[in-house]
Amino acid sequence: MQYYLLLCRSITHAQRMSMALERVGVRGRITRPPVGLTAKGCAYAVVVGETHYERAIRELAAAQILPERVLFLSGDGVYREIFLR
Repeated sequence: MQYYLLLCRSITHAQRMSMALERVGVRGRITRPPVGLTAKGCAYAVVVGETHYERAIRELAAAQILPERVLFLSGDGVYREIFLR
């Protein structure tokens, strides 16, 4: 399963991102990121499917609610950081 993990600075940030995506029909599930992906102990993330990523980032940018970092989980099980333009 391949997906994007949009790292957030707080649960509130994650909730706002998830709600902004829901308003435009993109499902964004709130989760805790795996240990080691963030230095913050209380980090949260929004999971977005691979097919919805481009639209999700466009909508979040329009709503001015961008993630702190974006990671992609590829088929080999390795997270790779994606840099936003």
